Amino acid sequence: GGIRGGRGRGGGPGGANRMPLLPDEQKVQDEIEATRARIEELKAAQGDFDADVRATRARERALFKEMSAVRSKLRSIQSGADKLRAERKTHTDAISAARAANKSNVEKIRKAEAEMNLKRKLSRDMAENLKAVDEQIAKIEEAMSTTSMSLADEKARLAEIQALRHTQQQIREYHALKDSLNRVADISQHQAEIERIDGAVRAVRAEERPHVKQLEMLQDKHRKADRDIKAKLAERRERSAAIDAEYKALRAQHAELADKKKANYDKRQAQFEERQRVAALKKQQYDEERKAKRLERDAELAEQVPFAAEMEQCDALAEYVRKLQQQGGGGGGERRLLR
Repeated sequence: GGIRGGRGRGGGPGGANRMPLLPDEQKVQDEIEATRARIEELKAAQGDFDADVRATRARERALFKEMSAVRSKLRSIQSGADKLRAERKTHTDAISAARAANKSNVEKIRKAEAEMNLKRKLSRDMAENLKAVDEQIAKIEEAMSTTSMSLADEKARLAEIQALRHTQQQIREYHALKDSLNRVADISQHQAEIERIDGAVRAVRAEERPHVKQLEMLQDKHRKADRDIKAKLAERRERSAAIDAEYKALRAQHAELADKKKANYDKRQAQFEERQRVAALKKQQYDEERKAKRLERDAELAEQVPFAAEMEQCDALAEYVRKLQQQGGGGGGERRLLR
């Protein structure tokens, strides 16, 4: 009996020949096995879950790839639409510029008409208008050549002629503005181009609509997949936290079991050492008792006369011889006995 071999073998903690668990140790060991079972169950669920997450991510990547293809198609369509819009803008800008020029020319024409202060309304023909002014100048010059005038009147007539000649220059500018107004006013070609472009833009938008709907559908699926992944990752974090908690509990249980085993081992070792001590005391007592008995016997022997038994035998023999002699056997009997 007893614990032998210390901690390396036998009943010590970690020994090769493990001793049966004590009840309190077995209780902790059962808890450890239950915790391990829960961990394995959680890890198995985590493995299935990870496969599900990978499948969801694969779907998400496929959706993203499909969205990229649709976006590329839309960019191509929108690039054509942008070119059409840019072309349309050149025509609308041309129309805006023409209308602004018309407005400016109209203001200039009105101002020119007011400045010329003509006695009659201008006709559409510039030559006719210039001829009318020339006729006025001729009349003034004729009046100056045929009529006696004072110096002041003559100066007035010359100033009037000068003013009429300035009016001729204004008439030329006026008709140039009118011609410019007529040229700028023709915007029908730009309007026709705008109508053509608007039709092309409508066709582009009609081509774009199904792709936009497809992209919106794919984006909805992608957002749903993203939400699913986030939810799954949150669930995964919770399960990982549960696994970590179980591992923490498992470490605590192992530590508790090790403590109990050590305490029980120390207790058994103490009991063994106590039995060894008691056995040693008993052996010491036994040895001391045997020693005492031996000493007592030796003392008794020491008190006895040496060769007492032999001496008693000799005395008995001598007594016997003496009696023989007394009976008359003489010395011959003693000699026979001695022989």
